[in-house]
Amino acid sequence: MALKKLLIVLVCYSCMGCEDSRSEKELGIIAIAQKEWLKTFHSDFEDLKPFKVELKDNAWIVSGTGSPNKDGGVPIAVIDATDLHVMDVYHTK
Repeated sequence: MALKKLLIVLVCYSCMGCEDSRSEKELGIIAIAQKEWLKTFHSDFEDLKPFKVELKDNAWIVSGTGSPNKDGGVPIAVIDATDLHVMDVYHTK
């Protein structure tokens, strides 16, 4: 019985991170985007999580997720997939 409880606790503990089951690379790409957003917009846009990360045409596209009930857009960062330099940063309206 104790082993069963321990197993349940371990499964629950390991799933605490399941919400953000991204690769280390994607987490690094998001960190680069947030750093650039902070420099450009003076916000890291934590309130627009989860962030979308997509590899398209050799560039990582990182964007916040907006709420349909809120006015305004989301931040976008375009990061070169080869050398990870920030190619573009903007905010949709």
